[in-house]
Amino acid sequence: MASATIQVRVNTLMNSWISRPTPGSIQTNPFDAHVSPCYPILAQERIVSPGVSILDTAAERPVKPRRKRGPSGQMTQFMGPHHNRLDAKGRVSIPAPFRATLRELAPEGASAALVLRPSHKHDCIEGWPAADFQRLGATLERLDVFSEEQDDLTFAFYADATELVPDKEGRIVLPELLATHAKLTDAVVFVGMRDHFEIWEPAAIERRRAEARMRARGFSLPARSA
Repeated sequence: MASATIQVRVNTLMNSWISRPTPGSIQTNPFDAHVSPCYPILAQERIVSPGVSILDTAAERPVKPRRKRGPSGQMTQFMGPHHNRLDAKGRVSIPAPFRATLRELAPEGASAALVLRPSHKHDCIEGWPAADFQRLGATLERLDVFSEEQDDLTFAFYADATELVPDKEGRIVLPELLATHAKLTDAVVFVGMRDHFEIWEPAAIERRRAEARMRARGFSLPARSA
């Protein structure tokens, strides 16, 4: 009997010693459903250091910051005109600043893919970062299903669109259908449009530039909210 009592006391002492936090140790407190029936936490880690005790819960764990869309000095918007030429195989090099922007805007670990589509407003080709084009297309879901508006815009967005990945030299092959739409032959002009870019025939972009500047005189930007 005395032996059993001693064993119980030893077990009690051992348990109390094991449960004592030591500097740098991790203490696990199992969840008791009878005491806290709502929002269970299966285990909580308590990191103990001399004079400091920090409860590490899911809510307090640091969230991994989102990858910055462009380190300092890198261009993360498509800007400016860039002149280039199509070769005999229909290949053209994407301007280096645009390639850098595509890399910066691509999801982490993904290739700098882009989507080319014929503009449904102008005789030019639009180039979109693949992830941004996917988000843009998602806005079509706001339209009534099977409505003429949704059908026509979906056709305009996707029917002649193609996804490409530039080669190591930054070149892409323009599909003949797109080159024909933009009336491209030899010289081409890449024009930045902030979140995407456009590819124009040189004479056509000059007409578009003059038209846009004339119309922009009557426009103003909305006031920024405080």
